[in-house]
Amino acid sequence: MFTTKQGKEIHMWSRDTRDQKIETVRAKYGDSAALGLATANFSIYRHSSEVLHGSHFGASYFWQPTLFDHPKPQIDTTIEHMFHHFLLIFTSTYFAVDSVFKIFNIEFDTPKIATESDSLFNQLKNMGFFTDTVSNQKPEEP
Repeated sequence: MFTTKQGKEIHMWSRDTRDQKIETVRAKYGDSAALGLATANFSIYRHSSEVLHGSHFGASYFWQPTLFDHPKPQIDTTIEHMFHHFLLIFTSTYFAVDSVFKIFNIEFDTPKIATESDSLFNQLKNMGFFTDTVSNQKPEEP
């Protein structure tokens, strides 16, 4: 069921690229629904692909500024750098899931999901995860 006739695993279920899929979402559900997906694609996927493939860019991106520090970097610097990676992954994942909630709400008319999503955003904002600059950029419903 999840393999080709030759027994190889199916990795792509569509011939469309990720960017084409995001454009399809934008065309059907609007900019607001596609924004989180595009952000996650740009922020996480492209960089993580470089890291996983072991490219020079991937190593530099992941470890900077600690990679080329001499003498050895301080633990506080490394922890702060890892926190920034975590924050990028968390916020990108949040906005991607928020996009899925928007699409689900449009398809199935579930305003409670939209309300809960907005409530979660406000809770995260109050906890300091998002600055006023980021929170002011959260797109409105279409």
